[in-house]
Amino acid sequence: MIKLKFLLLEAATGYISPTDIYNFYYLWYLFTNNSELFQTPYGKETLTYYTNEFKQICFPLFKKLVYKQIVKYVQRGRVDSDFPAGQPTENTSSKDLFLLMSKTFRSDLKRRNTRWESISEAVANLENANSPKEIFLWINQLFNATHNTETKIVDKISNYSELFRAFDTVSKHDPKYWKQYVSKDIRQLTDQDQDKIYENPE
Repeated sequence: MIKLKFLLLEAATGYISPTDIYNFYYLWYLFTNNSELFQTPYGKETLTYYTNEFKQICFPLFKKLVYKQIVKYVQRGRVDSDFPAGQPTENTSSKDLFLLMSKTFRSDLKRRNTRWESISEAVANLENANSPKEIFLWINQLFNATHNTETKIVDKISNYSELFRAFDTVSKHDPKYWKQYVSKDIRQLTDQDQDKIYENPE
């Protein structure tokens, strides 16, 4: 069977690496433009493995960002008078975080945090996403989402300085330019003899 690298550290901590960014956008590029690649056993298994991995990596990370943002609003008193006492907690569901975010205000205590509401909704949708198409859609939306200062929320990720170059590269260059940074498992999708790869992995 195909040998796929397990990213246990990323899945456990929510850490995103530059390779994850390249893998995500290259696999999405192939999925969008060369759907026939995913009709083979190798293609199906690669797509399933990596999209599930992307979800396992990104969901807890973005959920935590939403949670911490709501905690900040609670501490600063920027919530509705009927905001539930003692909420949120780290175990609050993504759906409930979305509902709680809708009860928060911006600094003027008049405008709602509509950008963060959209982010919270995308996180909840990602948790419930089952198909590769849905997972690609919601993660891409989160990667490109902006918070109230109109800067991307990914800049709140602790290792964003490592990720900036990857995001910048995939946004400015053709995938052929940065294919070299993509994991071998995904690059092999474009090999003509996929059945041989599948039956005789290295």
